[in-house]
Amino acid sequence: MRARFDKEQPNVSVTYQDGKVYIFICQNGDWNLDLETSEAYWECDYKQIVTTSDKIDVSDVQANPSKYMNWTEPKEKTEAERITELESANDMLTQCILELSSIVYE
Repeated sequence: MRARFDKEQPNVSVTYQDGKVYIFICQNGDWNLDLETSEAYWECDYKQIVTTSDKIDVSDVQANPSKYMNWTEPKEKTEAERITELESANDMLTQCILELSSIVYE
């Protein structure tokens, strides 16, 4: 998304409020002139992220903002997805134990 401002914006701005982190990313900005009003404006690629700090690495966003221009909040897994994942991990661990026990007791 492109956004217009009346002054130049920092690449990344971060605010914490009410348990949320608000991240504003401005990339590839440049000054332009509105031909109808003759007013100058600063236009940039813009991304606003509102999430909790456990779902995003804020220091990485500040270091690599362009990497987060298409970021979406991770979707929480459903109970069925979590159960399937745990069953798969359980099967793998069971196989490992069986293989180790066959090595130890041979």
